[in-house]
Amino acid sequence: IPYSCRAGICGSCVIQLDEGDVNALKAGAIKRSGRILACSCVPKGNVKLSLNKK
Repeated sequence: IPYSCRAGICGSCVIQLDEGDVNALKAGAIKRSGRILACSCVPKGNVKLSLNKK
């Protein structure tokens, strides 16, 4: 998973969450489209991610 700032500012870690749930470490880390900022989310359990940005 690409990343740069590790703070959810640059957006390079945006990834599609296909299955499962995550806890957001900061406001705005989970988008309505199912995309998340991977550097600002912690999985609650098993998750399935898409590496290709949609």
